[in-house]
Amino acid sequence: MFRYLLLAYEREKLELFLKRFDLRCDEDIEYALVYEENEEIKASACISGNIVKCIAIDKSLQGNNFSATLLTQIADKLRELNVNEYFIFTKPCNVKIFESLGLYLLCLTKDVALFENTKLNYENYKFELAKHYKRAKKIGSIVMNLNPMSKGHLYLIQKALKHCEILHIFILSEDLSMFNTKARLEIVRNELKDYKNIIIHESKNYIISKATFPTYFLKDNADVNEIYSRLDITLFATKIAPILGINMRFFGTEPKDKITKDYNQKAKEILKEFKIKFYEISRARINKKVISASRIRKIILNDKDYLNNKELKSLCANSTYEYLKNNLITKN
Repeated sequence: MFRYLLLAYEREKLELFLKRFDLRCDEDIEYALVYEENEEIKASACISGNIVKCIAIDKSLQGNNFSATLLTQIADKLRELNVNEYFIFTKPCNVKIFESLGLYLLCLTKDVALFENTKLNYENYKFELAKHYKRAKKIGSIVMNLNPMSKGHLYLIQKALKHCEILHIFILSEDLSMFNTKARLEIVRNELKDYKNIIIHESKNYIISKATFPTYFLKDNADVNEIYSRLDITLFATKIAPILGINMRFFGTEPKDKITKDYNQKAKEILKEFKIKFYEISRARINKKVISASRIRKIILNDKDYLNNKELKSLCANSTYEYLKNNLITKN
């Protein structure tokens, strides 16, 4: 019998089942579908946002197309939730199984296989990107969150333009920030509207957020940041860069955060494999302090009169400050 677990009460039951397959029960699981016989879990598949995870099937059910039935059940739930595009991160040894189920292998590294439910979604994204292809010898790219856009971001963009003829800027599409995707896009488009050689894109689901990268199938001693970095950079280099002819990617230096610093180092190594030049640009400073979007958010959170805060004005890009004057920021 298929049913959805009441996670508040039955999580431990799922944890014990997954442990048999060397899988962990991630905290962000929203729905856990299980198949039971005599109240014993024999199969599972879980949902977190648009990610399907923790797929496990007992040996007694393998070999009779049960995996297709399980995936159909979980796909029905996703449609009910209005999620029509979903992804599965799994071990490379499972590639043939998921390909046989009609899933599209989007990216493969030595540690992770990333599948999408259909190739059509990526083909649509590829079609939209291709509309913005422009021939040039030096075509650069930057991936940004812009939460919110600071003068430091603008400095990085202006420095990058000195090295390339065309610059593609990808804005992370996930709404996990104080400023949602719509707001961040509005700000950056207003700020850069006079630059004819800059093209702005949404990342959609094809640049992976560290916040949503699942780790349930990785070993406890795995270097999660290294594995995530390799997948994200490989996905960019194989599925985005070739469409636009991108042969350069720019990064801001990270003097304090080790995770970001390690990501930049990994990017340097991997991009070289794909003949994409790596550029690291020193971050802009005011009074010897790095201009930080996190500092802007902190001022907004802690100063009720933040619009008259002189430090805020000195840090914000002009369009960010204009946006703040005209919009109420939800402080969550």
